[in-house]
Formats: sequence, C-alpha cells, structure tokens
Amino acid sequence: MGSSFWAAAIGILKITIPVVGVLRILKITIPVVGVLRMINESDASPMGFLYEAMNMTKEEIGKNLGGEKDSYMPYWDIIDKNMEQLSS
Repeated sequence: MGSSFWAAAIGILKITIPVVGVLRILKITIPVVGVLRMINESDASPMGFLYEAMNMTKEEIGKNLGGEKDSYMPYWDIIDKNMEQLSS
C-alpha cells in the first residue's frame, strides 16, 4: 500500500475520530505494521525472527504509550494471545 493510501486513511480517521484516538491508534499500529513489512520483504522463514520482532514491537508500543503499564498491557495481552495461538 502506497503512502497516498495511508495519507487518505489518516485523513479519514482525523475526521471521524478525535485526534487523541488517532494518535493512540498510530502509536499501536505503526510498530505492528513494521513487523508485517519485515516479514513480507524477507526471503527467510518468518517464524525465525517473528517472536523477537513481536517482543520488540511490544516494547515500542509500551514506549509509545508513555510506559504506563495500564495503557499498554491490554495490547501486549492481545499480542501474547495471538503468539500463543501460532505456537500451538
């Protein structure tokens, strides 16, 4: 997806969701999209680095949300639940 798609999507979100909500969504989704891009661009098996990449993503989400455990733990829990499903 090109930058024009993301620019349009962000424009729509700014209209329909308060700016605080948009910023929170971006702080959570940008790290996840980064991992997905790495997997998409890699020639290697994605499982080899997926776990470490998701742990780095969790740390970045925590940092993006100010390091407040109450803010980031719900998102960490979602990531952990999905990673557990991948390993079972």
